[in-house]
Amino acid sequence: MVFCEQADYYLKHETQFRLGTLVTEQSHPVTAHLSAVASKDPLAALRLLHQVDLDLLPAIDRVASQLPALVDAITHALQHGKNIIFTGCGATGRLSIQMETWWRQYCDTHLQ
Repeated sequence: MVFCEQADYYLKHETQFRLGTLVTEQSHPVTAHLSAVASKDPLAALRLLHQVDLDLLPAIDRVASQLPALVDAITHALQHGKNIIFTGCGATGRLSIQMETWWRQYCDTHLQ
């Protein structure tokens, strides 16, 4: 079995590592062939990733009214010695990096 066939078999039959229905863990049509694009044109692959990341902006608009409550919860946790850990891989990794950046920017402008 060649690598692509092994990968297809794994994706169809492996159940231990299924990530459920999280939107950030689903295949995105824009990046469905990202590895093939990247092998021929890495810059084009980066453009595809950026295009997908821009999809986040409308989603943020939909939940923007909930962000102050999130900020309050994070502030409360930090004030009580708790840790906030941003983690992920792929889309969720990029999102976690963006969330940390937003938090640091918020702290720099509002908590000084």
